[in-house]
Amino acid sequence: MPVMIQFHCRLFYFMNLSGHWSFCENFDFGCDYGIAVLRQKGNIITGTFVYVEHIFDEGEFTISVDVRGSVFEDQIAFEGIACRVIDPVEEAFEYYFDDRTGVIVDYDRIEGTSDDDQGVEGHFTLIRLA
Repeated sequence: MPVMIQFHCRLFYFMNLSGHWSFCENFDFGCDYGIAVLRQKGNIITGTFVYVEHIFDEGEFTISVDVRGSVFEDQIAFEGIACRVIDPVEEAFEYYFDDRTGVIVDYDRIEGTSDDDQGVEGHFTLIRLA
């Protein structure tokens, strides 16, 4: 009787996440959608997210957020380190950075959760753009 052996190939351990990604996030009172440009050197991730944040019953704004973080096996974690509101341009604007942790599902998809200093939690998806 033949014996079946199953190998778990974890190619994402050797993946480079550098590139352009579509970004979508849902949270209790709104959603974000835009793009992310990530750069990976070793296990260090840096990059920029540019997205529209839509807050239900309040409106929306476009923001650019610089991030940094790390990758370990199939896990990714990053945090916002700087931001700039693109539209509408306002002199005084308070923005709470998200800490994001996720799982590299495959070469083209990352899924995870976020939380900010106000305790707002969300779920995000990054999909690699061709």
